[in-house]
Amino acid sequence: MLSRHFIIDCSGLTFVDCMGVSTLKEVYSEMRSRGILVYFAAAKGRLSIATKMNILPKFRYAAAVRELFESSGFYSFVAKENFYPTMRDAVAIARTRQQA
Repeated sequence: MLSRHFIIDCSGLTFVDCMGVSTLKEVYSEMRSRGILVYFAAAKGRLSIATKMNILPKFRYAAAVRELFESSGFYSFVAKENFYPTMRDAVAIARTRQQA
């Protein structure tokens, strides 16, 4: 039987509040309850956003998505092993697991 995979592209997220984290937890739980493997791709950290926006010096006090996941306890709900730096990486892992 083939396993199913669901990749959440986080590249467009620059901020996640507690409602956003709650929604992502619900989506993750629903998918897992259906036997679907869930991956998160391209969640930005403070450095990656600041570099893209060319605002590195004044951005050091702001939190980005990965830091918000960390501070909200999201990583205790969804293991960090489910996070990949790019969509390409997440798709490659999903394909590898699909063929296993």
